[in-house]
Amino acid sequence: MKCVCVCLLLASVSLLSSSGLVPGASLWDVVWGFSELQADEILRSSSFFQELRAGNLTQRCYTHFLQQEALYLTGVSSTLEALIGRLQEADDTRSLLQETLKHYSSRNQSLPGSPPPQWLRLSFPSLVLDDPVYFLLALSARVQLRVLMAGEMMGVGVKESRVLQQWREDTQEEVTWILRLRKLMEERQGHMDAFKAINIFREQMMNQKSFYKALACDEEEKKR
Repeated sequence: MKCVCVCLLLASVSLLSSSGLVPGASLWDVVWGFSELQADEILRSSSFFQELRAGNLTQRCYTHFLQQEALYLTGVSSTLEALIGRLQEADDTRSLLQETLKHYSSRNQSLPGSPPPQWLRLSFPSLVLDDPVYFLLALSARVQLRVLMAGEMMGVGVKESRVLQQWREDTQEEVTWILRLRKLMEERQGHMDAFKAINIFREQMMNQKSFYKALACDEEEKKR
């Protein structure tokens, strides 16, 4: 997998020039190519992912994961609402923002009563807040990681479990969302800064790394 990621990174570099994307290149592919090594590292180092793949992840741990993720979704929902309110025209961007907010709201039903965890960082550059497409790109780091996980869960050595089945069902809607965002980005990439898009996505992928590192399901089990 690492070799594949390195090849994708090299391919992404070749699609950039000092002024941005080379003609015919996909900004979506370039952004992902610059972060796939990082995403692969998250999967390899995540005890949550390894336990899920091995069929050993407990329902209690998965519930803890959903609660922690809900904190993030709740944190960005207010920004989604603000962006939707600023867009008067009913276009594809506004439609995707609305769908994202609806989906996030449906996932916020099991929030824990504890204060926000240390991994939760919700600061975004002004560029992200000024342009909704950049904001959606920032949110996509979480979804892209899930989609990558979904591919890994189809491989050899995966042990089926009730928790894994639940995780797949939760992920299915995310796959549809990511396809819509990719289409939107490829339509708008002529008006986007490739280097800023790469940095925005990488920063949010780092946030995901902190999230999976902080899950600590083993510690949660010991407390009970």
